[in-house]
Amino acid sequence: MSDGKALTTSTATPTGRAYVVHPTLKREAAAQPARRLEARLEEAVGLALAIDLEVVGAEIARIDRPNPALFVGSGLIERLAARAEEEEVELFVFDCTLSPAQQRNLERALNRKVIDRTSKYHWLADSLVKATSIIPLPLVRHTPTWSRELTYEPVA
Repeated sequence: MSDGKALTTSTATPTGRAYVVHPTLKREAAAQPARRLEARLEEAVGLALAIDLEVVGAEIARIDRPNPALFVGSGLIERLAARAEEEEVELFVFDCTLSPAQQRNLERALNRKVIDRTSKYHWLADSLVKATSIIPLPLVRHTPTWSRELTYEPVA
């Protein structure tokens, strides 16, 4: 997935360059067929593409155990930070549930916006607006009626 080619399926202009990370525990990865892990990664990439992100890379990150501060280890952080510079990544999408502290720590360590899989539509839209200064139109066009109540003004 991370062969350096950007993935896009939409005809709309991408709202940002994203890198998708699917963290999985090593012991769980060993118990699952490799195809299942690839399918989970492909699903996460598909979700990023659905909101008009240009996916410049994706990877399965095997971890021993979740790090309380960053969820992943420092080696992966260094590799992702280098990848962010090389590929001009604006946003990291983690295919897991991050605590607010982990998300904040990852953003500081990577110097990029980080969102996780559990982001609600409005949180996701706000994250994208903050990261790219563009309102993701697919979220505006295809969101439920409660979306009219939302404002897409990022908090300073």
